[in-house]
Amino acid sequence: MSAQCCDYARPHKARPSRHRGLVMADALAATLVVGAVGVVALTMAAAGSKVGRQQRARLAALLEAENILQRLTALEPRELAPTEDKGRLSPEIYQTLDRRLQERLPGARLEVLLQPLAAPLLGQQVTVIVTVPARPPEAGAIVRLSAWTFWAAEDSP
Repeated sequence: MSAQCCDYARPHKARPSRHRGLVMADALAATLVVGAVGVVALTMAAAGSKVGRQQRARLAALLEAENILQRLTALEPRELAPTEDKGRLSPEIYQTLDRRLQERLPGARLEVLLQPLAAPLLGQQVTVIVTVPARPPEAGAIVRLSAWTFWAAEDSP
């Protein structure tokens, strides 16, 4: 046997690599890519959180406006508006509704509009507007709901 046939059993000495700088550049590039992806992901998460807060505020305002509108349309026409001022809600009812709104949505603003219907119809349009303020850079939620109430001639306010 010759010495050549057993050379494969001996470990080869590793030669110094000429590509050491390339591995460092690859690691740096990978770190930059991971950092950029992380920044984009955090930005998107913050935007999603902002949209979620706005949607929750709008939903809360919508539910409260719906509750207020149901309460108002359940009242008798004479109870809803005093006879001397047809376009405004009676102060007692308004204060009660506003106090309940403030308990559920602190800082919210309530507006109620009463619009009489045209001549042959005996009734009115009741519009409830609930405005919920938001954090300064964000827009607040504004919800506007309307309903129409009708009554017979003898029930006219």
